[in-house]
Amino acid sequence: EALSDPNGGAAVAGTALLTGGTVTVSTSAVTADSKVLVSHGGVNVGNLGHLYTDTIVAGTSFDITSSNGADTDTVNWWVLEPR
Repeated sequence: EALSDPNGGAAVAGTALLTGGTVTVSTSAVTADSKVLVSHGGVNVGNLGHLYTDTIVAGTSFDITSSNGADTDTVNWWVLEPR
């Protein structure tokens, strides 16, 4: 599930499901300068870890990783661009 830029652009926010503590989110909205905010969605809370964004491929995707490789929670994400 994703929310698009109100000006008709790519997805700038949404949810994703961790598998083995990681997920790749595809969106052309992400740039090398993007700040990606992440939080747990609270669906599968048995093995929560600390979330961080890992690899960003500008114009393509970014990775969200949990410090717990067994984390299978839903995560919320939001791509912000500095001005």
